[in-house]
Amino acid sequence: MAGTAGAVGNNGIGVTGVAWNVSIMGLKIADRFGALQLSAIVAATDYATAMLQRGINLAALNASYGGIAGEFFTNAPEGFPEARGAFLRGLNAGGTPVA
Repeated sequence: MAGTAGAVGNNGIGVTGVAWNVSIMGLKIADRFGALQLSAIVAATDYATAMLQRGINLAALNASYGGIAGEFFTNAPEGFPEARGAFLRGLNAGGTPVA
Protein backbone atom coordinates (compact mmCIF):
# COMPACT_ATOMS: atom_id res chain seq x y z
CA MET A 1 0.00 0.00 0.00
CA ALA A 2 2.69 2.53 0.97
CA GLY A 3 4.60 2.04 -2.27
CA THR A 4 1.47 2.44 -4.35
CA ALA A 5 0.61 5.62 -2.51
CA GLY A 6 3.95 7.36 -2.14
CA ALA A 7 6.65 5.95 -4.42
CA VAL A 8 8.56 8.84 -6.03
CA GLY A 9 8.80 8.72 -9.83
CA ASN A 10 11.47 9.82 -12.31
CA ASN A 11 14.21 8.28 -10.18
CA GLY A 12 15.25 5.35 -12.36
CA ILE A 13 13.81 2.69 -10.03
CA GLY A 14 10.76 1.90 -12.16
CA VAL A 15 8.00 2.34 -9.58
CA THR A 16 5.78 5.39 -9.31
CA GLY A 17 3.14 6.08 -6.68
CA VAL A 18 0.05 8.22 -7.00
CA ALA A 19 1.34 10.96 -4.67
CA TRP A 20 5.06 11.76 -4.97
CA ASN A 21 5.14 14.23 -2.10
CA VAL A 22 3.43 12.43 0.77
CA SER A 23 4.22 11.47 4.34
CA ILE A 24 3.27 7.98 5.48
CA MET A 25 2.76 7.03 9.12
CA GLY A 26 3.61 3.37 9.59
CA LEU A 27 1.96 1.70 12.57
CA LYS A 28 3.15 -1.82 13.41
CA ILE A 29 0.44 -4.30 14.35
CA ALA A 30 2.16 -7.65 13.78
CA ASP A 31 4.72 -9.20 16.08
CA ARG A 32 8.12 -10.36 14.84
CA PHE A 33 6.56 -13.63 13.67
CA GLY A 34 3.81 -11.91 11.67
CA ALA A 35 1.08 -12.80 14.15
CA LEU A 36 -1.64 -10.26 14.79
CA GLN A 37 -3.04 -9.29 18.16
CA LEU A 38 -6.42 -7.60 18.40
CA SER A 39 -5.03 -5.27 21.07
CA ALA A 40 -2.35 -4.06 18.63
CA ILE A 41 -4.94 -3.31 15.94
CA VAL A 42 -7.05 -1.35 18.41
CA ALA A 43 -4.01 0.50 19.81
CA ALA A 44 -2.75 1.48 16.35
CA THR A 45 -6.20 2.67 15.28
CA ASP A 46 -6.64 4.64 18.49
CA TYR A 47 -3.17 6.18 18.02
CA ALA A 48 -4.12 7.33 14.51
CA THR A 49 -7.37 8.74 15.94
CA ALA A 50 -5.40 10.65 18.59
CA MET A 51 -3.18 12.12 15.86
CA LEU A 52 -6.30 13.23 13.94
CA GLN A 53 -7.63 14.88 17.08
CA ARG A 54 -4.30 16.74 17.48
CA GLY A 55 -4.69 18.16 13.99
CA ILE A 56 -2.38 15.81 12.07
CA ASN A 57 -3.64 15.52 8.49
CA LEU A 58 -4.33 11.82 7.90
CA ALA A 59 -6.02 11.21 4.58
CA ALA A 60 -6.78 7.53 5.18
CA LEU A 61 -6.17 4.62 7.50
CA ASN A 62 -5.33 1.47 5.56
CA ALA A 63 -6.79 -1.57 7.28
CA SER A 64 -5.84 -4.33 4.85
CA TYR A 65 -3.87 -6.54 7.20
CA GLY A 66 -5.33 -9.80 5.93
CA GLY A 67 -2.42 -10.19 3.53
CA ILE A 68 0.06 -10.72 6.35
CA ALA A 69 -2.08 -13.04 8.43
CA GLY A 70 -5.19 -14.15 6.58
CA GLU A 71 -6.01 -16.87 9.11
CA PHE A 72 -6.40 -14.19 11.78
CA PHE A 73 -9.83 -13.33 10.34
CA THR A 74 -10.83 -16.89 9.39
CA ASN A 75 -12.32 -17.55 12.81
CA ALA A 76 -14.12 -14.19 12.88
CA PRO A 77 -15.47 -13.39 9.40
CA GLU A 78 -17.80 -10.78 10.89
CA GLY A 79 -14.88 -8.91 12.42
CA PHE A 80 -14.15 -7.99 16.00
CA PRO A 81 -16.28 -5.58 18.02
CA GLU A 82 -13.17 -4.03 19.61
CA ALA A 83 -11.64 -3.21 16.21
CA ARG A 84 -14.98 -1.97 14.90
CA GLY A 85 -15.23 0.36 17.90
CA ALA A 86 -11.73 1.70 17.26
CA PHE A 87 -12.57 2.41 13.62
CA LEU A 88 -15.78 4.13 14.61
CA ARG A 89 -13.80 6.38 16.96
CA GLY A 90 -11.53 7.18 14.01
CA LEU A 91 -14.50 7.96 11.78
CA ASN A 92 -15.99 10.21 14.43
CA ALA A 93 -12.67 12.09 14.59
CA GLY A 94 -12.81 12.70 10.83
CA GLY A 95 -10.75 9.75 9.61
CA THR A 96 -11.32 7.69 6.49
CA PRO A 97 -10.58 3.99 7.00
CA VAL A 98 -9.98 1.96 3.85
CA ALA A 99 -9.44 -1.78 3.42
